[in-house]
Amino acid sequence: MAPELMQHPVMLLCGHFPQELLCVCVLRLNKTLKSCESASSPAHQQTVARKLRVILQSNGRAIKRKERKKRRRQGERRGRKALRGNIKTHFGTNQRGCEIEELPPDDPCRIITSTNPYKSGSFMTLLVLLLLQTQLSVCLRELRSGVSRSPAAYSTSSSSSSSSSSSSYNATKQRLPGAIIIGVRKGGTRALLEMLNLHPNVEVAKAEVHYFNVEEHYRRGLAWYRAQMPLTLPGQLTVEKTPGYFAAPQVPARIWDMNPTIRLLLIVRDPAERLVSDYTQVLHNRLTRHKPYLPLEELLLHKGHIDPGYKALQRSLYHQHLARWLEVFPREQIHVVDGDALIRDPFPELRKAERFLNLPPRISPNNFYYNTTKGFYCLLSAGHDKCLDESKGRPHAPLSTQAFKKLCRYFRKPNKLFFEMVGRLFSWC
Repeated sequence: MAPELMQHPVMLLCGHFPQELLCVCVLRLNKTLKSCESASSPAHQQTVARKLRVILQSNGRAIKRKERKKRRRQGERRGRKALRGNIKTHFGTNQRGCEIEELPPDDPCRIITSTNPYKSGSFMTLLVLLLLQTQLSVCLRELRSGVSRSPAAYSTSSSSSSSSSSSSYNATKQRLPGAIIIGVRKGGTRALLEMLNLHPNVEVAKAEVHYFNVEEHYRRGLAWYRAQMPLTLPGQLTVEKTPGYFAAPQVPARIWDMNPTIRLLLIVRDPAERLVSDYTQVLHNRLTRHKPYLPLEELLLHKGHIDPGYKALQRSLYHQHLARWLEVFPREQIHVVDGDALIRDPFPELRKAERFLNLPPRISPNNFYYNTTKGFYCLLSAGHDKCLDESKGRPHAPLSTQAFKKLCRYFRKPNKLFFEMVGRLFSWC
C-alpha cells in the first residue's frame, strides 16, 4: 500500500490487523476519526490515535483468537489462504469483503463499495468491530469533553502540545489492583471476575497471579506484580482474583503492606457443595495426567466419620480463614458475595458489588441470559455473548446421600460461626 496511505491516522490504527481484516477495520474507523479531525487540534488527533490504538490492540488479540477458533472448527484452510493478500498494492479488490481505492492525501482511506459481509470469512470479525465502534465513540466523546475548542486553545506552542499528548498517553499504564477477589476456591471467583469486567470502569487481570501466596512470585516484588496487571486509564479500577489467597495465612498481612485501604471481595457458596466441586476439579486434573485418585468417600470418611484432616474440607471452614483476615482488615473492607445467589440471579449480587467498589451503576439485568445447555447464566454486552469455559458447570463426582448428610451435619457449627462473623444468613445444607 502506498506510503501516504499508511501514514493516515486510520491506517495507523488498523495497521496491526491481518490484511484480510484491514478493510473492515478501515470501514468502521474512518467515519469516527474524520468526525474527530473536524473538531480537534493536530496534537489532540495524536492523543486520540494513541488512546484508540490501546483499545484496538487489546481487542485485536481477542478478534484474532476468535478467528482462529472459527477456522479450526470449520476446517477453512482454503479460506484462510484465499483471505491472505486481499488488500492489493495502491488499489484493488478485497475478494471477500470490500473494495478500496487509493485517493488523494486529503481523503486517502475512503471506502468506495462494500459487498455482502455475510459472504466474508471475517463476518464474525465485523460483528466484533461493530462492538468496538461503540467503545471508540465513547472514547472520543470523553476526549472531546476534556479538550477546549476555543481558538486560544489551539494557539499554544508545538512543544506544549507535544507535552500534553505525551502526558495523556502516559496516563494509560499498568497499576496495582484496587480490589482483589480473595476466594473461595471453587466458589465462583471466575464468574464474579467476568461479570465485574462488564463494567466500563473495571479492568481485570486475565489470569490468577498467585503473588501473595507463592514465595517465588512474592520475592520478585511489586514491580513484577504490577507487570501482571492490565493497562488502565486514570479512574479505572484494576481487579485481580486468586482464590488461593483466602486460606493462605501469610496473605492478609502482605496485602495490607501493599495497600491498607484495598477492597476485598470474598465469594462463598455452600461449603459441602464447594468441597465436592473441589474434589471434582482435582480428580479431573489427575485423570487428565493419567494419575490415579481415590474416590471421594475414601478421602472424606475415616471409619465412617468425617476426616477433619482432608484438605478440601479444611478449605470449606470459612470462619477459620476469615478470622485471620479480620485480624488485619476492618470488616467494612471485605465484601461477601453469595455465590449460590450469583448463579441463580447474577444482577442483585453485582449491584451490591458495584456499590461496595464505589462504581457508578452500569451493569443491568440485560447483561445476562440463561444458557439452558450449560445450566447457568452467560454474559451479554452490546450483542456479544460470553459463557465461561467448559470446566465450569462440570458434573460433580458421585457422593452417597448418607455421606453428604454427614458432611452437612459437620458444617452446621462452622457455618453458624461464619454467619455471625459476616452478619448474614445463607441457605446452605
